[in-house]
Amino acid sequence: DIIKQAVIEHLVEAIELTTTQGINRLKRVIEAISSLRPELQSKAEEIGQLVQEYEGAEQKIRQELEGNYRETLHQLRISGTAVDIINIETDHQWQAAQQELVESFIPRLRDLKQALISSQ
Repeated sequence: DIIKQAVIEHLVEAIELTTTQGINRLKRVIEAISSLRPELQSKAEEIGQLVQEYEGAEQKIRQELEGNYRETLHQLRISGTAVDIINIETDHQWQAAQQELVESFIPRLRDLKQALISSQ
């Protein structure tokens, strides 16, 4: 029981909203917590819902920025395969928007993580 508690606390510490790899890892962490302690499944699912909400918001921002870039390129008469793939990952505007999004989700995530630890 003590080992399970320590493992869960370690897993909870690993929960972060960062890159796509981090989000995928987060989903595995949620599954691991649920399998170790089934009684924590509802709290873990709340974190999963928060992650889905975050992913949706991130995708919306990405689509808006890509649309803006495509429109700008279209106005410059650049089209076709030259604009098929727009990599916004390195763009300052994308990075700032993503950071702002993460910061808006951190308080809720922190509360859910604390609830997971205190529910043991």
